[in-house]
Amino acid sequence: MFETVEQIVSIAACIAAALSAVAGFIASLAKCFKNKKLARIAEATNDIAELAMQKVVETEKLFSKSSQILKATGVDTGEIKKEQVMNYIQLKCVEKGLKFDQDKWSEQVENLIKVMNANKK
Repeated sequence: MFETVEQIVSIAACIAAALSAVAGFIASLAKCFKNKKLARIAEATNDIAELAMQKVVETEKLFSKSSQILKATGVDTGEIKKEQVMNYIQLKCVEKGLKFDQDKWSEQVENLIKVMNANKK
């Protein structure tokens, strides 16, 4: 997995910057159209995206030592970790009054994981 917590934090910072850029663009676009509802949705989506990135990193840290042990016994921790993150995102969507789109968020989480896995090699 990751060698150090510093690597996880470094990767998380890169992901956060990318998410902030995209979400910032969406938020500014929504504000340009002066559509308060769209601006609220964009802002809430941005918040959730940032929280999701933090949750992916937090989950990686949580499972970092146990993943090797569980994998040795045949347990795939990847699906367990993803499910934990998806449940968290669903909760945050409900809290912010957004519809939870399983496919959309699943794709986003998978993309975050791909970036993290690519950076750890």
